[in-house]
Amino acid sequence: MPNAPESGMHLSSLRRFLSGLLILTTALLAGRAALAEWDNYQCAAAAQNGVAQLRLALAAAEMVSRERGPANGMLGDGTPPQPQRRLALAEARARTDSAFSDLQRVLAPARDDDTRWQLAGAQFKAAQTALRDARAEVDRIAALAQPEREPEALRAAVRGMVAVVPLLAPALSVLADNTQRDQPALANEVQGARLVAELREYAGLLGSHFTAALTRQQPLTSDERSAIDRTRGRIDQLRFLVALQVQATTASPATSQAWQAVGERYFGQAQQLVDRVIAAGQSHGQYGMDPAEFAGRYVPDMNTMFAVRDALLTQAASRAAEQRVAAGLALLLVAIGVALLAAVLAATLALSRRRYRP
Repeated sequence: MPNAPESGMHLSSLRRFLSGLLILTTALLAGRAALAEWDNYQCAAAAQNGVAQLRLALAAAEMVSRERGPANGMLGDGTPPQPQRRLALAEARARTDSAFSDLQRVLAPARDDDTRWQLAGAQFKAAQTALRDARAEVDRIAALAQPEREPEALRAAVRGMVAVVPLLAPALSVLADNTQRDQPALANEVQGARLVAELREYAGLLGSHFTAALTRQQPLTSDERSAIDRTRGRIDQLRFLVALQVQATTASPATSQAWQAVGERYFGQAQQLVDRVIAAGQSHGQYGMDPAEFAGRYVPDMNTMFAVRDALLTQAASRAAEQRVAAGLALLLVAIGVALLAAVLAATLALSRRRYRP
């Protein structure tokens, strides 16, 4: 039979072993909980930053689209162009350049392990080149006397500006996908904002289809009528898809009101203007307005779409910020719980050693 000192030594060793096991288990569980909350916090922060970056990318596409209005106005103006129209184009170009600089800073950090990021950067550089070339062509055509501006040359200049925005699509895609990966709950807002931006782009494309006819005051060609029909068909599809996304987001009052305004102004007033222009283009070709005057009436109603896009992005940013705060609070609570548990465990072990000291 073991004597008392040997028994005490065995109990002491067993207590140390159990104490160590308890401390290790507690540390692992606490570390796992803290790591999970830290990951949630980082994902929410990344999503918040992702929404801000996506906003910059959408702004770059927006400014190119906005620039087409005064560019079309210059193409349809006399020689020399009116000073206010030259100023409007210069201001639009400055806004586009600023937006492109912002997007360039977003895409500048190299990610050698991300092929989609590399493609976005390469296509953005292509967009910069395409924009420079398109502007040069607009300036070349605008410098000609109006009778010398051939319809096909006008259409080619318009197509050059239109071709810029699709080159930004890879940047939009990678930034939107990264945001949704970090915070899947933001998918409806992010996709809704992208669809609204696409709707605005097609609405702008529709207006650009009239530039040559309005400049020359001639009927629409069969190719132009076909392009107009295709574009209007795509606009109808996008309108349906945006409506679904707005409903799916449990939209804020600001989003719902902005979408209602689009229905009243763009799909109401602006489409009535388009119908009148098409009617004139299918008959005598006398529109009573040039491209700049058409843009002055069409663009303000079309630009109501930006309020929907911005409301959706604001809603996404707010939700990401709420998730970040919630994750930070949860992380703090975990840290407090771990500290309390460690204090209780330490006190318990200290009492145990005193009570069972051999």
